[in-house]
Amino acid sequence: MTIKVTVAILGRKRLERDLDVARIRLLPEMVRNVTKAATLIVGQAQRNVTGGTRTGAKWRIKGGKKVRRRNPGPVTARSGRLAVFEGRLRNSITADIRKVRRRIVEAELGPTVDYGKDHEEGLNGQKKRPFLRPAINALQERTFKLIGAAFRVLP
Repeated sequence: MTIKVTVAILGRKRLERDLDVARIRLLPEMVRNVTKAATLIVGQAQRNVTGGTRTGAKWRIKGGKKVRRRNPGPVTARSGRLAVFEGRLRNSITADIRKVRRRIVEAELGPTVDYGKDHEEGLNGQKKRPFLRPAINALQERTFKLIGAAFRVLP
């Protein structure tokens, strides 16, 4: 014995029209809030990379001229943190926000230098020193609130 069930949505065209209007009103706010959230995470990740102190300067002033030292001291950092030598990794941490399709906003976060993944995941003989994952974890609740705030735009 089989039972046939038919479900019909009354006012389907109106529902589709209302959803289109909601999407048009929602998308700019969503892009704005995803951008804010991504900027917060990038800033925190960049702060996670800093924290190193230089025990000896690479350059010194001698006779009014900038002279390179022969043996600058090593860069040291607190345990589990990345020390900054030139700042390439820290400056390469960026966010790329784009609208993929009509309803999808995507943010890609991370460093653009090749060795960023090595430090984050502990690859190629590097000790694992994450900087992006702790930033995401620290700001997770705030990020969800920002993204959820876009939905309050709807009537």
